[in-house]
Amino acid sequence: PSSSESKVTQIPKALRDLPRWMGTRFERKRDGRVDKPPYCIRPGSKFVKSDKTDPANWCTFEEATSALERGDVDAIGFVFTDEDPFFVVDLDGVVDRESGEINASAAEIIHTMASYTEISCSGTGVHVVGIGTKPEFAGCKSRKLGFTAEVYDSSRFMVMTGESIARMLDPETKKQDALEWLCQRLWIKHERFNSRPQAESRAADLEDEALLERARNARTGAKFAALFDRGDTSGFASASEADFALLNMLIFWTAGDPM
Repeated sequence: PSSSESKVTQIPKALRDLPRWMGTRFERKRDGRVDKPPYCIRPGSKFVKSDKTDPANWCTFEEATSALERGDVDAIGFVFTDEDPFFVVDLDGVVDRESGEINASAAEIIHTMASYTEISCSGTGVHVVGIGTKPEFAGCKSRKLGFTAEVYDSSRFMVMTGESIARMLDPETKKQDALEWLCQRLWIKHERFNSRPQAESRAADLEDEALLERARNARTGAKFAALFDRGDTSGFASASEADFALLNMLIFWTAGDPM
C-alpha cells in the first residue's frame, strides 16, 4: 500500500466504524488553491461528484479505502452530520512546511482540545476532531487569530489523512468546554473569554526551571518528561512525530516565546 493508504488506518476507530465516507479528486485552481469536492465511491454507484448531505452517497471506511487503493480517488474523507457526536476544527496555514513549527495560537488550540489531531493534505494545516456540539452563537470561519480557523459539527465533508499528531478520540470523553472556549475566542469580542477553560497556566512569565517543572507535573507531564528529559520516543510512529509532539508542548508552555 502507498503511504497515504497506510496512514488512513490511523484514523480513530470511532470514525472508521461509521458509514459516512466519500472520496475526492484534487482540483487545482489558477490561484494555486486546491479544491477537494466529494465523490460518491459507493460500490455499484456512478463515480461522480455528489451531494455530501445525501446518505445514498456515503460508504463504509473499508469501501473508501478500497477506492483509494485502486487509485480511483486522491483521498478519502468523512461527512460530519447532526446524527453523529463529532465536531471538526480545521486550522489552515499553521504549520511551517520546512521546519514543522506550528503557530503558537494553533498549538494552544491543539493542547486545549486534547483530542484526535492530524496534519492536512497540504502539510500546512491541522484538523482536530472531538466530541461536542458547536454553540449556536458560533460561525463557521474566522481569521481572528491571524490564520483561517473553521469549526463544523454537521453538513461538512472533511478530507482525512491519518497523519496524526495525537490519536486519542474517546467516544466517552466530551470536549464541549474546550469547543466553547475556542468558539468564544473566535467569535466573541469580550476579553474575559480569552482565558483557557483548564486550570493549568501556560506560565510564560516563569523562570525556565519553574516552567519545566510545571510542564512535568501537568496532565501530560509523563509524556513531556519522557520526550524532553529522556528522549524516549516509544509510543510514536516515528522520531519526527515525537519531535513534533515535543515541539507543540514546548510552544504551549512557553506561550510561543522563542527566548
